[in-house]
Amino acid sequence: MKLFKSLLLASAAGMVAVSGASAADLGAKKPSPVEYVKACYNPLWGTSGGFVIPGGNTCLRVFGQARFDYHYAQQFARNGSVSGYRGGMTVGLDAVTPSEYGNVRAFASIGAMYRSGNQNSGTNARLAGAFNNVSVINNTAAQTEINYTGFIQFAGITAGRTASFFRTVGQPVEIIGLTYMSGPGNVNTIAYSASLGNGFLATVALEDPTTRRHFVADRTVANTLATGVGQINRTGNRLPNLVASLRVDQAWGSAEVAGMINEVGLATAGLVGGGTKIGYSVSAGAKINLPMIAAGDALYLNGTYSLGNVSAVLSNGVGSGQIQVATQGVAAITPDATYAALGGLRLTSAWGVTSGFQHFWTPAFSSSIYASYASVNINAPALALGATGNHRDSKYLTLGLT
Repeated sequence: MKLFKSLLLASAAGMVAVSGASAADLGAKKPSPVEYVKACYNPLWGTSGGFVIPGGNTCLRVFGQARFDYHYAQQFARNGSVSGYRGGMTVGLDAVTPSEYGNVRAFASIGAMYRSGNQNSGTNARLAGAFNNVSVINNTAAQTEINYTGFIQFAGITAGRTASFFRTVGQPVEIIGLTYMSGPGNVNTIAYSASLGNGFLATVALEDPTTRRHFVADRTVANTLATGVGQINRTGNRLPNLVASLRVDQAWGSAEVAGMINEVGLATAGLVGGGTKIGYSVSAGAKINLPMIAAGDALYLNGTYSLGNVSAVLSNGVGSGQIQVATQGVAAITPDATYAALGGLRLTSAWGVTSGFQHFWTPAFSSSIYASYASVNINAPALALGATGNHRDSKYLTLGLT
């Protein structure tokens, strides 16, 4: 009996051993650990962050914004609108991938805006405050716009469509006036930026001049007797705008100086005193942090001067005065230059200054007060045979609260 029990136990142990060996022989695998999404951060993003795309090392930020504006103002035309409405959105991706030669950044965003009422400038798509890339709908009662940005950055090089490097320190104020950020919207550009240490950054850029170019006003008799707004075709794009800037970012705030050189020329051959001339623009601006008042509070100051490139002064965050500047019913012709046989080609000069203060009542809510002043000198040659035109020197004062 004892022997029989021993045999049974031995058989059972053998079966367990055989079963264990068989299970191992099946090649069963342990479940892989779960790969969780990791958070990541890039200093270019300010306070926001992104996530590492699973299976790689690219840090991706997904962002978006929606807005609504309501505007009320006195009407300046019979049956004109006193109310205006504007709604829009922006979505985008910002990816940073490390490489053995440094980070590679790819940025892409698209924005859309729809406006109506007194926010709309009808078919005059180039009035100040108007949209670029406009489609006019509903019998010119409303406008829609699509804007896009796309560029790559690598080893100090920026290439693609982005904001012009001729700009003063960005400001969240003055959305209706004339000198907001001194920019015409996005431009095609290629630039190189070098870090000089201690927060200093120097940039040199070649930029597409198309969106910055105003027309040349013809002051000859044939084109001014009827309207005074005759236009001469400018030369095609021959030279890019050359831009250089120096910026510093430190604990006290930021400051930037920039310069731009551009060409102004006539396409029509044989005009007396015609040909091409070189224009230029300079700007300077500063953001001074005021944390002693509230976190995020800042004072903004900037000024711009231009000769032969009016967009350097008379542009703002919502449009550019390509044909004329019109703000609340006041309009003035703003060519880059004027031409007349007796006076040749003369470049328009313009300058503007802006100041603003932004206060954060809470971390998520702020308001701004701002003021700007701009002056334009058409420098037009005398009209032949006593003809009159409507090119006038002009000055603008803007005060606002947002």
